[in-house]
Amino acid sequence: MNLMWPTRNIFLRALWALCALLGSGGCQEPLPSRQPVPPLPITQRGPGTVLQTLALNDAPLEAAGVRCTPVSSLQAGPKLQLATSLITSPSAIAQVGVPWPGRVVGVEVDIGQQVRAGQPLLRIDTPQMHRLVQDYTVARAQSRRAQDAFERQQKLAEAGVGAPQDLMAAQASAQALAAALAEAQEHLRYMGLTDNEINVLRAGGSLDPLYSTLRSPASGQVETIEVAMGQMLQGGETLMRILASQAVWAMVHMPERDLGQVRVGMPVVVTTVGYPDQPRGGTVSAISDLIDPNSRTAEVRVALHNPDGVLKPGMSGTATFQLSGGDNDLFLPIAAVQPLGGGPMAFVCKKDGSFAAVRVAVGEERDGLRPLIAGLKHTDAIVTEGAFNLRAQLMRQQLEEP
Repeated sequence: MNLMWPTRNIFLRALWALCALLGSGGCQEPLPSRQPVPPLPITQRGPGTVLQTLALNDAPLEAAGVRCTPVSSLQAGPKLQLATSLITSPSAIAQVGVPWPGRVVGVEVDIGQQVRAGQPLLRIDTPQMHRLVQDYTVARAQSRRAQDAFERQQKLAEAGVGAPQDLMAAQASAQALAAALAEAQEHLRYMGLTDNEINVLRAGGSLDPLYSTLRSPASGQVETIEVAMGQMLQGGETLMRILASQAVWAMVHMPERDLGQVRVGMPVVVTTVGYPDQPRGGTVSAISDLIDPNSRTAEVRVALHNPDGVLKPGMSGTATFQLSGGDNDLFLPIAAVQPLGGGPMAFVCKKDGSFAAVRVAVGEERDGLRPLIAGLKHTDAIVTEGAFNLRAQLMRQQLEEP
């Protein structure tokens, strides 16, 4: 009887092994009531789940070359560099033209010269100036006569011998002719006469020579002059262009896939071909709502700082955008993100010297970085160097476990 027990024991072990291969349907004997519930598969654990913890002594830790970095310091995202060309803000360009016909008798400025607002640019001999001066002289005489009549009616009314309706009529006539005189005076200013020259005419004097003066509408630099001495003008031509300020824009064609990471007010650095050692800062001032169907890009306008006028319209260069990520704007180096259990994870450095493999959700890699979507906290510190070696050590320990 005792000799048969080992044989019976071997038979029972083989029977239970066969049941295990066939599954629960092959054996009807109930399972033990305290059998542990199997853990959730690693691939079904969400971001932030601690997959496993690894503890190393000082020797393996030094050999792994581990470096821990606080998550809060991982703010700098990938950089996007795109070709750009510089243009002048339309509001910074003053197109100077003359609305009346005449003959140019004087060009008062040169190309590249700095001018101030109101400074003479051209002297033009035009018949319209003579007509306007005559109209002003007539309006001045009529206004004076009407004012004198109004003052006489006032004295008569004060003496009690004037009719009230006559006083009112004289007042209305004086006001109407005063308005006509003011309008004639504005016409003379439009033709380029100064207040001092108009005062000479008001006092009954004359101007010799009587030329129309084209004045600068803004302070700036004369960029172009398209007129010469003696040239006959028909009226309506653009004769000069003045760069009223140093405002310069960088125009960039932004790929559609990157538009979501660019916003108005974002800082941009522009480096031009002509001045590669003088990068200039700027900010995104506008993002077009239109997408080019051929290039799948949208125009992005960058307002540049150009107080010294070094940047010129027409220059080419490179615009560098510091892209943003998700809500937290956190980016992980690709070396810090390691695969484990069918998904990405990162090692969180614990205060006791151990490392917790934590599931993370990250975006697509760009410029050696992956945007963090979920799984880490700002108070965490992660392994940014040596994560691959830690994962290898973790896999080795898993294989050595019974």
